[in-house]
Amino acid sequence: METLHTPEALVCRQPAAVANLGRSITPMTTQSIVSSLATEEFEPLLNSRKAAALLRMHYKTLERKARSGEIPSYQVVGRWFFRASELDSWLRSQVNLSGQSVRMN
Repeated sequence: METLHTPEALVCRQPAAVANLGRSITPMTTQSIVSSLATEEFEPLLNSRKAAALLRMHYKTLERKARSGEIPSYQVVGRWFFRASELDSWLRSQVNLSGQSVRMN
């Protein structure tokens, strides 16, 4: 498939061989591809400070829990990142395990 680089966007064109197969390939811009992926598959990652604020704890406490594996996290180039949905699930599981509310801070 031939890709053209234009200032507006990247556009894919069908080679003649593909067109002869009777298959239709719709040209898409890079922006439409990225926006469709972002809405369907990707959840933004929170840094330690934002995740800690969400959980109402100090960011160093959160990083310690991440290091020990207590809390779902991702370490990229020495920095910790978190998904809000995973933090929510983790927090709910902590409440369910104890049968009562969990003190956060």
